[in-house]
Amino acid sequence: MRVFIFLNINCTKASFCATYVFLYRYIYFLYIWTSYFIKNLVVVGEYMIHLREEQTIEIGQKIRVYRNLHKNMFSIQDATTKKVIGYGEGILLENVKFRVQKKGQDKVRKTKQKSVHAFVVGEFAGIKTEVSNDYEYIYYNPYTTEKFVTSVTHEEIDECQSCFLIHNKCYAKS
Repeated sequence: MRVFIFLNINCTKASFCATYVFLYRYIYFLYIWTSYFIKNLVVVGEYMIHLREEQTIEIGQKIRVYRNLHKNMFSIQDATTKKVIGYGEGILLENVKFRVQKKGQDKVRKTKQKSVHAFVVGEFAGIKTEVSNDYEYIYYNPYTTEKFVTSVTHEEIDECQSCFLIHNKCYAKS
């Protein structure tokens, strides 16, 4: 990736020219710094997926997603290896199944400590930036629900056609 910055300015004062030279050097420094330290970053609008070192994600890849309370975003696991490959917001999944591990749920209810035991499993379909009207908000609360439920009707939901995860919330489309 190359960044070209063109400053076509007729300088009349020395301080005015010095400001633009400083600005040019600062932007160039930011470009070098970010390209060196942030190698595996996918950005669409304000939403992004940050992949771990030497990890990749492709359209159609089967992944498991869960809410990471420490990072305040979603963690993305490879469904076959169960290793975390990245973190992100605005994740779009297709052919989705909602999974709650019963033993993990029982442990959370008994100890009153949160742990990872509920997942959204599906095929990665890309990054989306906003929720459309055909998606319905769904949630899971280990203390009050057995499975993922819709927010309006409180019906249990096991699978859906498409799912959108953003702002620590899950939206499903049947």
